[in-house]
Amino acid sequence: KFEREAFRPVAEMAAEVASKKSAWNACLAKSGGFPAKCEKFEKDLRGASKAAGIDACVDETVALMRCTTGSNRANGCAQAFLAMRECNRAGGKQLLAEGAGYAVAPGKMGLFSAQASGLTQS
Repeated sequence: KFEREAFRPVAEMAAEVASKKSAWNACLAKSGGFPAKCEKFEKDLRGASKAAGIDACVDETVALMRCTTGSNRANGCAQAFLAMRECNRAGGKQLLAEGAGYAVAPGKMGLFSAQASGLTQS
């Protein structure tokens, strides 16, 4: 099976990830905010995304859902929201968590003004 996976066209693998992500999202929408109810879909998506080398933002999605349904919701879930937003950017993450702040992702500095790097640390 591994050899067959290694030679699958990238577009086919990406389509499989998209299909599994769609199924997982549909399950999550019905889960009442409890991602554990969609464990089978999550496992399938993780496997397909790993094989395809595509980040499907599973960890970020689960973290944001847990935050918004848990006691941390009172704090606004800013870190979980930012992680989710960055993971879902079409061009890839622009900011990465670094200590208590954020850093501009490698290769993304051209998207920001020269002052932006210092602002991400606050």
